[in-house]
Amino acid sequence: MEQKLKREQRKLSRRAFHAKKNGINLLDAKNYQKQKRKVARLHERVLNQRDDFLNKLSTEIIKNHDLICIETLNTKGMLRNHKLAKSISDVSWSAFVTKLEYKATWYGKTIMKVSKWFPSSQICSDCGHQGGKKPLEIREWT
Repeated sequence: MEQKLKREQRKLSRRAFHAKKNGINLLDAKNYQKQKRKVARLHERVLNQRDDFLNKLSTEIIKNHDLICIETLNTKGMLRNHKLAKSISDVSWSAFVTKLEYKATWYGKTIMKVSKWFPSSQICSDCGHQGGKKPLEIREWT
């Protein structure tokens, strides 16, 4: 949908350029108005697709797990990274967390928010021993 939306927005921009070049008000330019409605429908479709995906994923997670732990992330800081910003914005984490929270109360499940500074990867899941910071090449440890 991203490619389709990009293409239709380019068409919209071209129609606006041609209307301005010919001295036509954008409110009177019929082709511009038709294209504007088409782009608006595509934006709505993307919104619906994202919402549908988030609903299905959150329902599946809630139904299959009694306790869900969510890490609180600094999304504002992560959006400053230009390589990750679009991907982070597209998945809309805040909407996902909101859906998880209301569905958890609906199904009687528990959601726990974990601090971003909690050393979860340094604690043994079996005995609870904290082994301290490890280099990146260590993926599994006992």
